[in-house]
Amino acid sequence: MKNAVAILIPVFNGLKYTQQCVRDIYESLARIPAENPPFSTVVIDDGSSDGTAEWIKNNYPQIHLLRGDGSLWWSGSINKGIEYALNTLHTSHILLWNNDISPDPDFFGVVLETIKNQENFPLACSMVYFKDRPDMLISTGGYFNRRNGALGLYNYNKKESDASLENLKIDWFGGMGTLIRADIFESVGFFDAVGFPQYHGDSDFGVRATGAGYSIHLVRGMKIWNDTGNSGIHRSMKLRDFVHSFTSIKSNYNIHKDLLFYGKHTASCWAYSSLVKKYAIYLASFLKWKSLAFFGIHKKN
Repeated sequence: MKNAVAILIPVFNGLKYTQQCVRDIYESLARIPAENPPFSTVVIDDGSSDGTAEWIKNNYPQIHLLRGDGSLWWSGSINKGIEYALNTLHTSHILLWNNDISPDPDFFGVVLETIKNQENFPLACSMVYFKDRPDMLISTGGYFNRRNGALGLYNYNKKESDASLENLKIDWFGGMGTLIRADIFESVGFFDAVGFPQYHGDSDFGVRATGAGYSIHLVRGMKIWNDTGNSGIHRSMKLRDFVHSFTSIKSNYNIHKDLLFYGKHTASCWAYSSLVKKYAIYLASFLKWKSLAFFGIHKKN
């Protein structure tokens, strides 16, 4: 099982997160009872200016370090890592990771057990929790309805004890803690770095993979905790930031990205009503908190 799994970590600055992330990974890997654990760690540094590359070289020379110029974004970085993992490391599986997540101590042992059943688990996604609310779920996989446009994460903001975890029809996955069998890239292709450089790169790939007949399974023993404060563009009460969020690559409210995804994957014009609802709620929320600010009531970030 040598070189079975390549752990891909795309980074752009955020050195303190990367430092903790790498330490957590190697502490967890140390629990695997094997002389040479079949994991390779690949960091794709997309033009960081905070000393990320130097720190990795000096402290973890065993990490495979790839470099970008700042134009790769998430999908491009992952694609660069996949190409290296398949062609140079010859790994059988890809494990998507972020530098702002921490794994359960037994996470990588569960991964090894999962790949022993690779025929039944071509794609496996993790139980993802909030790091600051460790009993609350962020995701157990995603759903997408091609007809009505409903798109979201199963069990978002639910306690595990209240979550529905059986017989989930998972259509896509979040871009962290997901295990993908290498041969899938031959038939589905890589992530769409042109159309979805940041947001929707994961959901687009997942919908394409399930459309090609591959199933995505939730592995309940694969548990990770995400520091959501390090993700995406944060909402601001400033009008210019609100307006910018509709065009920013770092924003989940990028209109072009949403229209491209729905145009590519929906089967009915009615599906666009979900987009209208999404942006109506976003606008109403901004106006609500902007109004309340006049009375000294501010939204907590």
